[in-house]
Amino acid sequence: MISSLGKNPEREAVIDFSAPYAPFYLGVFGPEDAAIASLDDLSGQTISVTRGSIEDIELSNVAPKGATIKPFLVYGFVALGYFLLCYPLSLAAYRLERRLNVTA
Repeated sequence: MISSLGKNPEREAVIDFSAPYAPFYLGVFGPEDAAIASLDDLSGQTISVTRGSIEDIELSNVAPKGATIKPFLVYGFVALGYFLLCYPLSLAAYRLERRLNVTA
């Protein structure tokens, strides 16, 4: 669940965040025939996000008026799946960076 908890000034006041150790990518995913090339193309669409995540916050700020943002109702399962997928990849990236002596 922490994996989708983005750093912001409010959270930084109460959470001791580590140094960034993995890249963050944000994308919109849908059927191949969905013609989404810009934010305006999301008008009239329903977009699911993890409630309270950085994606939820940012998308809420930039989505066009006709878009419906619907937080996942099964947040725990989504967060767990995300964690199970991303945590091992983050560890592998961290170990590789240390092995190659990469600094930020």
